[in-house]
Amino acid sequence: MEKATISVKVLKSELSKVKDNALVIGFFKDKLGLSVELKKLDKDFNNIVSLCIKNSDFKGEKGEVKTIFVNKNIKNIVLVGLGEEEKYSFDVFSSTIADVSKRLRDNSTESFSIHLESFKNSKLNDKETVEKIALSSLMGLYKFTEYKTKGKDKIKNIKGITIITDSNKKFDSQTIYASVVADAVNKTRDLVNTPPNVATPEYVANYAKELAKPTKIKDFRGTSKIKDFAVQKIQEFSRTKNPKDFSVKSNLKCTVFDEKQIAKMKMGCFIGVAQGSINKPRLVVLEYYGAGKIQKPIAIVGKGITFDSGGLNVKPYPFILNMKDDKGGAVAAMHVIEACSKLKLPVNLVVVAPLCENMIDAASYRPDDVLTAYNKMTVEIRNTDAEGRLVLADALAYAAEQYKPQAIIDIATLTGASMIVLGYAGTPFLSNDSKLGDKIKDASAKSLEKVWELPLWQEYEESIKSDVADVKHISDDGDAGVIIGATFLKNFVNDIPWVHIDIGTTVWSKVDKGVLTKGATGATVRLLMEMLREWKN
Repeated sequence: MEKATISVKVLKSELSKVKDNALVIGFFKDKLGLSVELKKLDKDFNNIVSLCIKNSDFKGEKGEVKTIFVNKNIKNIVLVGLGEEEKYSFDVFSSTIADVSKRLRDNSTESFSIHLESFKNSKLNDKETVEKIALSSLMGLYKFTEYKTKGKDKIKNIKGITIITDSNKKFDSQTIYASVVADAVNKTRDLVNTPPNVATPEYVANYAKELAKPTKIKDFRGTSKIKDFAVQKIQEFSRTKNPKDFSVKSNLKCTVFDEKQIAKMKMGCFIGVAQGSINKPRLVVLEYYGAGKIQKPIAIVGKGITFDSGGLNVKPYPFILNMKDDKGGAVAAMHVIEACSKLKLPVNLVVVAPLCENMIDAASYRPDDVLTAYNKMTVEIRNTDAEGRLVLADALAYAAEQYKPQAIIDIATLTGASMIVLGYAGTPFLSNDSKLGDKIKDASAKSLEKVWELPLWQEYEESIKSDVADVKHISDDGDAGVIIGATFLKNFVNDIPWVHIDIGTTVWSKVDKGVLTKGATGATVRLLMEMLREWKN
């Protein structure tokens, strides 16, 4: 089923001249007075807004929404509570915008306008606010309905969002960035949500190939159907007098290695995990050079277990449910590099995504097996349900040796222990380099994806010493699960600045609130995009 597209634009206009299904206006609890512009609008509607406030029908409480049906140029005026101004933040703002967007969609609103100035305060500037409105609404409106067969005609969608401002500033770069990043987040959600009988290793590898193919543009002049292409090409197309179908060459390169090539590369840990499944493994490598090939790339390595049964240490119910999300790291990495290529960010990136299933078979790898990794390190297997770090070990060693990157970032649904550390609120990360760790923290504050750094103390290395091999891949006591996972992975990055991000919990949401919907979250896409847009060597 084709996804409904949502256009987001910024328009300079007086509120009294707005024509739309709904106009959304924000109010702080301790600042309910009307501005000059709002007084003029209120007068046009027989003082309905001021009366609503005067009669305490609307108090500005955080999350409060009051819809007033006026049925004129604007059909509904929507008053939104922002709470106390002192406690107002981008977190509150983002969640509010997303929740209001969902509410309007569910009330069959096809388009709405947002009064920019009413959602700002001294902490938020125009450009940041526009970007967050666009990103939060587009993420909040996400739905996964691909496998619904009934009631498709009843699915409600927003077609357009207009941000109303009194500023003469141009906001094109903010709306473009937000649209591209939201698209990357939502496509990550789509692929992670895709069931494992469909999204096999081969399927995901073929999907990656499609990302790197030339994009065909048809003659959609005068419509809003052109999307997801380099802005310059779109503008060139719109200026053409007699446009015809043409292709925009991709600036992504995709290489896919099959099971025979992976075995020939001596990725013994990766092959060990994959050998129990009828669906053969694939290794995807995506490359983007936005800063010239002389500059060393940044490598992003994503765990891509398309389904994890736990292997011979089979997962019990209900922990085996949603194990399609075990590919979340690889899928996020693929869409991060695609988004960077669309935005033409001045960075060089390489994505390495090992894709396989962890299944039960006579050929499955076993506890007590010893596997030899790509970097020739031997690994004692203690539990087959700790498979993610094994495929990552080979992928990390490959990225380090083949590309000699300036930094390596791995994204992995690595542990259930991430739930114990931070719950669903945030993502733990670990790093061997303080400067790289600081980049992640700075990006966290700006992207609103919460992270928290854990230590990589030398004491933890004792826990993975093996009596029969170089290392064992988990500790025997199960303590400090997130840290032990990272301590193991550190053996495969050759002292290159490296960050390990454990999205074992935050890859999935059980709630439909704010920018989240039930299911895949697209974790780390916003975080890494924020870091890469400001990357400096």
